[in-house]
Amino acid sequence: MKKKWFLLFILIHHIFVAHPDFIKSYEIINKNKIIVKANQEFSQQFIKEDFFVEYDKDIDLTKLDESIILIPFILNVVPIIWLSNKTYAIEVMDKDLYYSLQKINEVFRIFYPKHQWQGKLIPKKLVANTINSSDTLDAPILGLLFSGGLDSVEASLSYGAHKQLLITAWGADVKIKEDMKWQTVNKQVEQFAQEHGHTYTLVKSNFREFAETFYLYNKFPRWWVRASFGLSFIGLTAPLLVHYSIATLLIASSSTVNYPYPLGSHPAIDNNLSFAGRTVCLTSGDKDRVQKIKNIASICKKKKLALPWLRVCWSDSMGGNCLRCEKCLRSCVNIIAAGQLPEEYGFAINIKEVTKKLNAVFAKKKRWYLPVTHIHLWGCNRMHLNALCKKESGKVFTKKEELEVLRDYLNSIDLTHYRNPRTHVYSLQEKELFTNLWHQYTKSDNDILNALRPSN
Repeated sequence: MKKKWFLLFILIHHIFVAHPDFIKSYEIINKNKIIVKANQEFSQQFIKEDFFVEYDKDIDLTKLDESIILIPFILNVVPIIWLSNKTYAIEVMDKDLYYSLQKINEVFRIFYPKHQWQGKLIPKKLVANTINSSDTLDAPILGLLFSGGLDSVEASLSYGAHKQLLITAWGADVKIKEDMKWQTVNKQVEQFAQEHGHTYTLVKSNFREFAETFYLYNKFPRWWVRASFGLSFIGLTAPLLVHYSIATLLIASSSTVNYPYPLGSHPAIDNNLSFAGRTVCLTSGDKDRVQKIKNIASICKKKKLALPWLRVCWSDSMGGNCLRCEKCLRSCVNIIAAGQLPEEYGFAINIKEVTKKLNAVFAKKKRWYLPVTHIHLWGCNRMHLNALCKKESGKVFTKKEELEVLRDYLNSIDLTHYRNPRTHVYSLQEKELFTNLWHQYTKSDNDILNALRPSN
């Protein structure tokens, strides 16, 4: 009997004890920008500067509910709160968001069992937001996070029949201080939107940098890639989707079921997230990067569209593809392995030059490591290139011997040499677990199309 009373006391104590407020204050500037200050104790440990996000001038944050305008901040900090194992209170939260985050917290516990993920963000009030119909006849019905890279371009073209809101974040790969680089990126993305009849909007935020503290990354190495980036990007879109009355947000998957392992963007995370009646869909996870190039080429040929310029690099100071870094060269090989020419996608380089520059990258004397995801992608490139060389008749490549030299060079590389020996190697049991999770939460094209609101 005493034990029951003790447990009841603990439960009542947990419910009614006041937890420290997580948000110290927030301010809306010029109607389209919000700055949020977090709890001082939390900030000293995890945050190096106040969070901000700024939208285009036609977005009036003062007309949106507090539970909506705080979503960008919440989704950028909630996994850090979980990691901290501390409990904080917040005045209001969107009801859909609150319950979906409970599911995602369980996913984090499965993905990364070495950490407890017991921190909590408890709302004092839940708000049930709904979707209002758009008053604009030609309004976009689908949101898409869009960088101008291979994944997002392929996703946009795949759903080209539906008018899209292309959302580009300044502060992700292009830092908010890099004005000249951003102008190049902005112009290219805006041009793509105009050519394909979509609406383009900009989000500017320090979301990529505000929480880059030594303590966080020491406690959880590669935090951004492994835990944060899916939720962080999605959070930025919430006020936009509400403003435009868009029910569905697409995110182009950078992984496939062949690499189902834990990452910050994964079907079990992104597809579990919802807010204000909105649905999030991770798409194109059934195609690797070479297959995506083939799909782009097929769509453009069928619809008589020009092949798109792809931006895959953030190393070039002018916002273009530097043609020197590992990702640029890997993307060029993606294109070649798909039976296409890099020049047609905005890469001023030929096959012979690709092979030469690859040799310079992989032959570095100083030992360096590739992320395991990149090692997997190079393996895919090698597989597709080997298959291409067996059937290539010279219709695309005028010098087949240059193609074979590239193939032979890739086959000669020992990819295991570039794997960090401290990186966790997943067991067969873990692969089965994560593969099942991938299939469990993957949404099909029909699921995505059914989630779209009818066009007016």
